[in-house]
Amino acid sequence: SRLWKYVKPNFWGHSERIENTAGSGIPDVNTCWDGHESWIELKIMKGYQFFLRRTQYNWISNRLKEKGNVFILIGNKRNTNRWQLDLISGSDLLKTKPCNEKDQYYILI
Repeated sequence: SRLWKYVKPNFWGHSERIENTAGSGIPDVNTCWDGHESWIELKIMKGYQFFLRRTQYNWISNRLKEKGNVFILIGNKRNTNRWQLDLISGSDLLKTKPCNEKDQYYILI
């Protein structure tokens, strides 16, 4: 939620944070700007990696098969005042090989 509070003012168009009760694996944010709808998963770096649950990875994969737009916004709080942000596409995520550890996928950056 800290990352969302930081990035929300910078989103264009209509963006809504989706609550976890909506379904397992659904990304955190749905956004639409100028007729283009996208889903965005918010992740915070832990060292040089971030974690996805299996349900998140599968949801992204299924949505991309139907030509949907999915992105992962990765936040890394380098110091107490600023976030460093990286945006990767869901299709770039699927090009990586996830490592399975306790039903989590972690992606090294």
